[in-house]
Amino acid sequence: KAGEHGMMNHYSKYLTEMVESLTPKEVEEATQMAIEWNKQGVPAEVQSDIARRKSDDILQYVAKEMFKKAGMQLFMLSAWKNEKGKLMVSSHDYNDEIGKGESFSQS
Repeated sequence: KAGEHGMMNHYSKYLTEMVESLTPKEVEEATQMAIEWNKQGVPAEVQSDIARRKSDDILQYVAKEMFKKAGMQLFMLSAWKNEKGKLMVSSHDYNDEIGKGESFSQS
């Protein structure tokens, strides 16, 4: 299951199965999309979706790793544009969940 420990042990197998199931037309479409995204960057609507769905998990992971490896506590601000182009801003404070930290935003 995505996000669970050991998930990457199965990733290669399932990726191979998925790629092998594509039709030649789907492979060509995916290849062209990859070329376009590598030249121009990921489209704004995809960026917005990734920011909405994944940012909290990614930032929490970074905060935990920095605490474990450097004893560092982080308070982060993030900003992105949503699917309608509106600027979204959020703060991320996981210090009360990590180690013996105290929440920056609640002090």
